[in-house]
Amino acid sequence: MHYMNKFVTMLTLSAITLVLAPQARAADLYANSVVSNSFADVWSPQNALGEPDGLYTDFRDEETYIKLDMGEGEEGRDGLTLFYQSLNYGATAVVTFYSADNLIIGTDSQLFAAGAAAEWTAILYSTETFRYVKIESPELEQWKLDAVQALAINSPVIAEEDVVTEPTAEEETTDEVTDDLTLADNTLIKTDDSASVYVIGAAGQRHPFPNEVTFFSWGYSFDDVTIVDAETMSTFLIGDSVTIKPGTYLVKVQTIPKVYAVAPGHTLRWITSEDLAIEIYGNGWANEVIDISDAFWPDYVEGEIINTVNDVVGWETETQPF
Repeated sequence: MHYMNKFVTMLTLSAITLVLAPQARAADLYANSVVSNSFADVWSPQNALGEPDGLYTDFRDEETYIKLDMGEGEEGRDGLTLFYQSLNYGATAVVTFYSADNLIIGTDSQLFAAGAAAEWTAILYSTETFRYVKIESPELEQWKLDAVQALAINSPVIAEEDVVTEPTAEEETTDEVTDDLTLADNTLIKTDDSASVYVIGAAGQRHPFPNEVTFFSWGYSFDDVTIVDAETMSTFLIGDSVTIKPGTYLVKVQTIPKVYAVAPGHTLRWITSEDLAIEIYGNGWANEVIDISDAFWPDYVEGEIINTVNDVVGWETETQPF
């Protein structure tokens, strides 16, 4: 089933949460509890709590959802990684972020490909922190959720009895970036506890990669990624998602029967016929077409149509996303 955009309706929540995780715990990046009466037709909602452990909350029907509490004093920032497994192609997740006051502050969505256990990061395009997250399955196709992990949290103040130790010599030699390191534009960064990778743009913002295809289209390597701490990461505001590098792949969205070439400036240019596609890209042009999620389609702008081969000359000169 093709994914259709749907608006997520905010639910009126009880102030009481149903605590399904141990109450004695250290600060963490994972969900701590399920909000009372805030899940519909999901199986084993408590399995979405805590770290990934191979136990799943099942989404088996359309319009099923669950709302999770990250914990007081552990409000998340920047986004949320879902550890999931999709059972059918077309399964879709919509993530809605809520503040501690239970106000919607952002949303993101993704169409999953069927396969083995995987990860996807929903991006929060806001500087606000989130305490609650609603995860909805708007389509009939089935998938299951193992755990959720905030990209970063507002950690509680360390109690007086907690012991803070100095780093060992071995720890001081890790790749973690120190405060005095200047991060130039086009630097790739991530934190040690998240799979999400960003690139620093010329304006000093960090731009997330929506998937590995986009990452590799720019010729990047994971060996080039710099590990930074959460404090350093938070100094960079989140910008638009990175788009496919011009001159690499052709793109389309499932809900629109058009194929586009990606031009410089995150611009889409419609290839109006198969004959023109063959003339420009050869008989194997269809093998270069990839689907872009509806959630990331707005990161592109639509430009003029392509009329001739000359319209695509020189696009490969663009060397960095922002």
